[in-house]
Amino acid sequence: PYPSETDTILAPHKSTIQHLISVPRLEDIQHLPVGRHLQQQGRKVSLTGGYTIKYCGDLTAVQQAQVAHWIFDNIEEARETVVQWLGCAPFAHALSIMLAHHKRSILEADADYPRDGTMEAQDEFILDTAWMTLLKETGSSTDVIHTDVDLECLSVFEHRLFEKSARSGSAGNYQWGLDAGNHQDDWDPYAGLLSHWNHEDRNEGDPDYDENELE
Repeated sequence: PYPSETDTILAPHKSTIQHLISVPRLEDIQHLPVGRHLQQQGRKVSLTGGYTIKYCGDLTAVQQAQVAHWIFDNIEEARETVVQWLGCAPFAHALSIMLAHHKRSILEADADYPRDGTMEAQDEFILDTAWMTLLKETGSSTDVIHTDVDLECLSVFEHRLFEKSARSGSAGNYQWGLDAGNHQDDWDPYAGLLSHWNHEDRNEGDPDYDENELE
């Protein structure tokens, strides 16, 4: 669910988000930061049918989910076209609107803010600047957990190499190095392994070969 504040912020922009979900021509949305961004980047419609934009600013995962929920609940065609807007232009535009609201006081303090301009000019500046914030601050949310993908992959690989389980069969029965004698300095590759790598579904007395191969 999303808080009432989300509806208060996004409701005035419902028609624009709805129009973006229809995947309009880029020349028809050049008045929006998202339209100009797509034009400048030379983006084409993806295989899923939308303009992919993965920026989210410093909004948390929960805040992003609330925006997605609001779009799903309040724009009828959104329910049948999720792949065309989630992670795409309509969603990014909605996120920039949220950022414009949350950071308005900060953005109004910008030296370039048109204090003597019209309300329309001020709103345009706020939205344009919020869009730049969306691009620059993606990944800086406090709930983002940075992952070392190489380390994760290596850990999975080592797990498969050294686990003791029915799945690994005889290869998992502490076999590393047995065909060539002890390792240098009596190094034990199985020392200090994580306890859950022993699945406890294979017994010490189980043969190190497949009995069916002997038939």
